[in-house]
Amino acid sequence: MPHLKLNLPMPTPEQITEGERQIQYRQDADEKRVERDRKRRADLEDRRRAIERALKAYRKFDDPDVTDLRIRTRFIRTDDPRRSAPRTAGYSLAEEVESRPPMTRLVERRRHSLQLMMTMLFVARMETPPGARFINRHPNINPKDSRDSWLTLAGLADDVRVDQRRGLRRKFNTAVDGLRAHDLISLEGAAGQAGRYRSFTLQKEDASNTPYTVPGDDTARREAITLPTAFFLQGWHLVLTDLELVTLLAIIDRTGQLRLVPRSGELRDKGVDLKKQVRFETYGLSDEAYNTVHMLDRFGLIDVEDPMPNRSNPARFAALLLPTDKADESANTTPHDAHSNAPGGKSDSNERVPYRLIYPSETAGIDQFPPALDTVLGVLPEL
Repeated sequence: MPHLKLNLPMPTPEQITEGERQIQYRQDADEKRVERDRKRRADLEDRRRAIERALKAYRKFDDPDVTDLRIRTRFIRTDDPRRSAPRTAGYSLAEEVESRPPMTRLVERRRHSLQLMMTMLFVARMETPPGARFINRHPNINPKDSRDSWLTLAGLADDVRVDQRRGLRRKFNTAVDGLRAHDLISLEGAAGQAGRYRSFTLQKEDASNTPYTVPGDDTARREAITLPTAFFLQGWHLVLTDLELVTLLAIIDRTGQLRLVPRSGELRDKGVDLKKQVRFETYGLSDEAYNTVHMLDRFGLIDVEDPMPNRSNPARFAALLLPTDKADESANTTPHDAHSNAPGGKSDSNERVPYRLIYPSETAGIDQFPPALDTVLGVLPEL
């Protein structure tokens, strides 16, 4: 019997239910995510040799006695509330960017500046004792001796023909310009002068425009975060996207800020949160950056737990009762005060409760950093 094809009319927008709209929205979002992930995989495959060159170069100064490095918290966050004063003029992107902490100033434009900065902080620690000033002796691009260039160390040494080397130099200089614009390095000579980019000076990561010194053991914990050197030796600073990297640094910093807060053992007290006000005013993180917590979870760098069982429909979520919190969050007296926005600590029925972000991952541990490239490629879909 032949198969009959029925010409049924397409449903009108009024006939499509809200549930069907949500299903279609999720399907479209999933397709876009897969497309982005595949594009990222292709990019990482193209950069594989450059990343492997960087990791090979790291072996030359790998010191088993140096197990961690410190990054000043002024690089990661600001204690000045952003946009708190009345504005007399219209919105200015330049002013908004400048009000961010240094790390999130660097991600406004995709020019590898953050990747280069993190590499410099790592190399400085491996080559300089704590408390001492770092002296830059690495060439930028073409090493004429045994020293590896910054281009190689930052995983930017792409395979190109000799006649395309100018493009590599331009890419590196653009990354340097991003750091110079925010007082993270200094150059000698006037703009346009030949050799101006050679032997640049690394400045403190707090953008104080002073020469960089390696944070010493006497640096207060509130003034610096600690990252295991394994994080760099395995290439995570080269493989993570800029948005993933700044979000991870914010989570590590916030975890340190709340480390002494008593915990109840309940889900709402696990880890930390990055509620909208905190991530914007303190860290300069966009919503797009915050959404990377799910990828960080898939990579095993953090754990993400959701205290909100009906996140897709906040109007049905009105039963979460939390203790009244009279303390100021800035005093770090309680880790769960970010949930309590309504009188009596009851979450508003239309407000989404922030995810709980746990660093280090409870399954991996603080020193467990597997090879970044293999780990990330193992998560991303095949081409």
